[in-house]
Amino acid sequence: CSGQGATTVVFDAPSGEAGWNWFKVQPEIARHTRACVYDRAGLGFSDPAQRSNTAENVVEDLHKLLTGAGIKPPYVMVGNSLGGANVQVYAYRYPAAVKGLVLVEPQHEDETRRLDKASQGNISKVYAMVKEQNNYCLAAAQKGFKAGSEEQMNCIGNPADSYGPALGAAVAAATSKPAYWRATIDEWEAIHISDDQLRKHRRPFGDLPVVVLTRGVSPYAVPGK
Repeated sequence: CSGQGATTVVFDAPSGEAGWNWFKVQPEIARHTRACVYDRAGLGFSDPAQRSNTAENVVEDLHKLLTGAGIKPPYVMVGNSLGGANVQVYAYRYPAAVKGLVLVEPQHEDETRRLDKASQGNISKVYAMVKEQNNYCLAAAQKGFKAGSEEQMNCIGNPADSYGPALGAAVAAATSKPAYWRATIDEWEAIHISDDQLRKHRRPFGDLPVVVLTRGVSPYAVPGK
């Protein structure tokens, strides 16, 4: 956490990612109020858990974390992609604690079905490729990444290009561990469970302020793409 204010902004990251995703955003928000990032179990700097990061599990973990750290509500919850589904479930479960939602290209419970229909089944092919890539990277992590190898470039790349030398080195170290790839695979495999959990909670947000940020028109909405 950084910054001070009566309201705390809490950030959650996309699938397979961690609080480092917000390293440029958090300082800007901290100029105005309290801003906190965290890592889901098994990702970033968090220890692994014996269960996958479904939305309900994540919300339970996050609520215990905020309570244990003495970070009191009200919260503005910010989530990107899968993190967007998680913060919606948090708002449904703890409505008195949440005073606003910012959903950055958020996961929607019917997203996969809708995208598959719009893309004539291509999104299922993309998701199959992601699954294959995750398994490939887990196998490579178990053997150990060699500097400059094809596996290292395909799975880790050069995080310093995005995060700078200090944080980039930490990201590279974290994403080199088999535990990171196991958590990523477990989280990915459980997305349909997270969708079901969000669907179960779905109801109007009432007078809760909600902002949705997107890049523009989805390429899947463009004929032939």
